[in-house]
Amino acid sequence: MTHQSAITFQWLAPEQFNQVKAFYKQYMKQAMPNSKERIAVLTEQQAIVAAVKLRHLGQYSFVTGLIVQPEKQGQGLGHQLMAAITPQLIAHQCFIFAVSDLQRFYQQHHFSLCLHVPNEIKQQFLKYRAKQADLQLLQYQP
Repeated sequence: MTHQSAITFQWLAPEQFNQVKAFYKQYMKQAMPNSKERIAVLTEQQAIVAAVKLRHLGQYSFVTGLIVQPEKQGQGLGHQLMAAITPQLIAHQCFIFAVSDLQRFYQQHHFSLCLHVPNEIKQQFLKYRAKQADLQLLQYQP
């Protein structure tokens, strides 16, 4: 009989950022968190198994740095994390800069191609796209 550990969701307080920085350093170095971001995590036995960052830009926000521990991928944790942060997505006009391979994943969570882009988001998107050409700009539309 296999015992599965409980997965728990939480928004991290700033004093907990060191724990998540180590997670990002190990799995996604280019997306290191900073103090301007809200970070949500899924934990199993007090260890982070998935994380996502929500960054505010004026009156807007965008989702960035969604990562699931490689050995935990394919178990629905990314979907679970996106569902858990949905109240924050609804509260702010929210965008995501998605690599083409993940566009379908985000569409399952009510993100779609953005036609009317606020200037603040457009400028940020262009910075990211200069480094990674296959990005798509998606907007949360419940």
